[in-house]
Amino acid sequence: RMSAEVEAGGLPGVPPTEDASVLEIAKEILINAPKQSRIRTSIGEALYILGGATKGFSIYFVPVYAMQRRIDAKTVRRALAIGIFTALFRSLDRLIRHLHQKEVLREKSTLVGKISRIFIKYRRSVASAVAMLSIFAVDPNVDSSVFVLWMFVRAVRCAVAWKTILPDWMPIALMSLSSAQVLSSWVMAPDELDPMYLKFLDIHGGHPRHLLAYLGGPHRPHHHCRVIHPYETCTQFVIRFGLSSLRRSARLYLPLSLLMLVISRNHS
Repeated sequence: RMSAEVEAGGLPGVPPTEDASVLEIAKEILINAPKQSRIRTSIGEALYILGGATKGFSIYFVPVYAMQRRIDAKTVRRALAIGIFTALFRSLDRLIRHLHQKEVLREKSTLVGKISRIFIKYRRSVASAVAMLSIFAVDPNVDSSVFVLWMFVRAVRCAVAWKTILPDWMPIALMSLSSAQVLSSWVMAPDELDPMYLKFLDIHGGHPRHLLAYLGGPHRPHHHCRVIHPYETCTQFVIRFGLSSLRRSARLYLPLSLLMLVISRNHS
């Protein structure tokens, strides 16, 4: 009987008078399900791209504002350029993957599908190269050596599996060597540093510029302690300077850490 009802268009266990309405509802659900799924997917993709733009903007704007304690057009333009870069990168990455997935489902290949098949393995490299043009379009002054080097280092970290090549202690050694080079340049050759980074070091270094100029000048003293902390012992100076460094760094790194806690995927 149940088979007969199904073959006749009815549903088992449902009175004949309700068959038509129930079938119409079922058909409507089946017809609208793919559409609703596409809508949910589109909303998810839009939020993913918007989230990238927000992260890119915030990751530059927040620390710079924390250092300068003011908002200027240069900072907003640079943060906007990085936000657009992140959003465009995510958009192109998803677009190439979407085109490749459609090509896999097609019986006949198309020109767009063939191109996506070539770029699918290198889609993130292609997306980042194209998205990089947006940075120069929004902020033409972004071609500073410090920013380009930062982008290069980030790209290398993503492309190379350092843990399989270098020992575990190597990142700490490289950080120590680079910090020593930066700090020596801060005292001996400040003009060779990026102006914004120099300002960052002046703020968080804890020593006035005239004192550093004297220490790095041609008549620099042989006993630095007498110049840096003339009325304190070395132990007293280390304790006082360490506490003041924590207060200065908290103004920058506490907002930045809270921001990364909020926008990170795992909230960690």
